[in-house]
Amino acid sequence: MDVQQHFVHDPIDLGGPAFRLLRLLKGKGCGIHCEIFQAWVRQREVAISYEALSYVWGSPEAKYVININDRPFRITKNLYEALQHLQSPSQDRVIWVDALCIDQANKLEQGHQVEHMGDIYREAAQVLYWLGPSTYWTKFCFDALRALQDNSRGRPCRAWTPEQWMDSWKSVSNKRNSHPAMERKGLEQLMDRPWFKRIWILQEVANSQAAIVCCGKDSVSARVFTIAPFLMGLEPKPHTQAVLDMMPGLLRKDSWFSGKRDLCTLLRTFRTSDATDPRDFDIRSPRHFIRRHQLHSAKLHQRRTRGCRGRIRVPLPCQAAQLKASYRARSMQSHAIFHRCCS
Repeated sequence: MDVQQHFVHDPIDLGGPAFRLLRLLKGKGCGIHCEIFQAWVRQREVAISYEALSYVWGSPEAKYVININDRPFRITKNLYEALQHLQSPSQDRVIWVDALCIDQANKLEQGHQVEHMGDIYREAAQVLYWLGPSTYWTKFCFDALRALQDNSRGRPCRAWTPEQWMDSWKSVSNKRNSHPAMERKGLEQLMDRPWFKRIWILQEVANSQAAIVCCGKDSVSARVFTIAPFLMGLEPKPHTQAVLDMMPGLLRKDSWFSGKRDLCTLLRTFRTSDATDPRDFDIRSPRHFIRRHQLHSAKLHQRRTRGCRGRIRVPLPCQAAQLKASYRARSMQSHAIFHRCCS
């Protein structure tokens, strides 16, 4: 394939809150065809309704071809699977996808877009939490949660207590041919997906005003998904529960996320999260955090990153001066996710 024929991003206005959106054209079994165009955040008079995709990049090998503005473009397997399942047979879909809407070869643009990423997710009509392809077991889980969601429509479920959700769950289970063991196994598989372990998804979840949890062709609102472990009698791992607490829904206002969110709290909460995507970040400024959180005399957990493919660990205490020295050597391209969650 001649490289000259590949899709190339047109420049966007870096002097304002410009960004690109992807129009995923309708279709069924005819490949992925898209259009990319410029839009603006925080400008309601020209606002376009869109969704934002939150997913795991996975392997960086780009060997799957889609068409953007009638030009071929190679993408990763994870993104290709997501677009395949999100493509509608009957209507176009406007989505913000970082790997496609940001020119990954333009470092200046990358920095500009990271500045506006919180707004991009915050202003999305809904954020799509893509967990990956479905399995035999996850389908049982989604079938049960969709039945609960359907049963709650038209009711004041936003104000429901956990007990009211449980009553509705029992009522739905009694009316349908439920399979509790299979539903629980499906939920266990979902909560063990790599998406829950990624550092980068934290700002995407934290800024979501509404969200849909997607797995294959199955989907359910984040509001229903967050209550699922309670309904099915499961106890998520601490980092998974912390992500569930951040999602739009019943848990957000009553969890740790509605309280104090300083750096130490975030590091402690997400100390086991991974950072292997090319999107993974370096802290913007050590001085910023030292000043903001008054770390001049405190012992902190040290963030250690082995490049883009490393794993973030926070096991070792260190002095603020050591933290500052460690960060100074890092590039300053991206904003820290922890700062974004605190903002």
